[in-house]
Amino acid sequence: MKSFVAPLLDTYAVTEMPTEAHGLQVDLSPLGAYMLFGVAMHELSDVVVPLAGLLGSAAGLLAEQLFEAADWETRFDLLEAFISARVEQTRQPSPDVAWAWRRLSETSGRLPIGRLAEELGCSRRHLAARFREQIGPTPKTAAKILRFRRAAVLLTADGGERFAEIAQDCGYYDQAHLNRDFRDFAGTTPGAYVERSQPDGSGYSPTRSNSSKTFAVHGPRLERSHRGGIMSGQPSHIEIGVPDIGHARAFYGELLGWKFEETGNGARVETGGLPAGLHRYDGPSSVQVFYAVPDLDAAVSRVIELGGEVDEGGEEGESGRWLYSCRDDQGVPFGLHEPPTS
Repeated sequence: MKSFVAPLLDTYAVTEMPTEAHGLQVDLSPLGAYMLFGVAMHELSDVVVPLAGLLGSAAGLLAEQLFEAADWETRFDLLEAFISARVEQTRQPSPDVAWAWRRLSETSGRLPIGRLAEELGCSRRHLAARFREQIGPTPKTAAKILRFRRAAVLLTADGGERFAEIAQDCGYYDQAHLNRDFRDFAGTTPGAYVERSQPDGSGYSPTRSNSSKTFAVHGPRLERSHRGGIMSGQPSHIEIGVPDIGHARAFYGELLGWKFEETGNGARVETGGLPAGLHRYDGPSSVQVFYAVPDLDAAVSRVIELGGEVDEGGEEGESGRWLYSCRDDQGVPFGLHEPPTS
């Protein structure tokens, strides 16, 4: 059994393995890795580190437990419990770095670094030093990785039909710059990447050979959970936007027996089930479902990677939890927010 940690690199990695191989890959956000391992992230740059070198004897014990577990769900539970327990005991990222990473993620790297530094009220040199400690790459390199990742997702989903259009949408000056990033980050051309992408989005096969070994090239991976989605987010709240709060209270109270408690800009709703709220909205009436997610930064990044949209900045809800209004790749609105603190 071998366990190792690969940092967020500004290049690609080639994985070679026998056809019969089993393992677990946990993709952490950069800030998640900073909390889990408790080291300056630039110390991991350009190297692959044995897991025991970062976690000590706990790494070997975890590997044995995972190997001996009866099924995959048990392994997932063991991993989640281990990571949660360790993160609770480690230092948190600096608020300025977490905010800067969120801004870069929600714009898929298109926000100019100079403007990012201005918004934080610091110099670009100071921001770069903070990023190297808690993210790994500099802000400029991190932005390039985010931009490439979005381009790779969009090109793969599109089947390679709109190279120039997607390049422009992702913030590239022209397709030549897109091609250069694919050479740097994937070791191939955009067309070859799309043609040979792995179905689960984990990389692409550089050869169609039927040899006894399997090869895969992985570009910079940012945030994706071992369960295949971003995380096990749960519906937590329904928000209904209406032109007239009074009419809505009368309608839903009579129809569904809901009880209402007035707030500053609407009403809380007691539905007997999922919590809900009413707020005044001048546009067409809308219903928006909010989901609680354990890693808000990762969820915001994943929405953008999948072709959705996220309103810039987010806002602090009445409960003190940070939340974002989003739209999926078909324009359907929904929301994401941090889990309760207790």
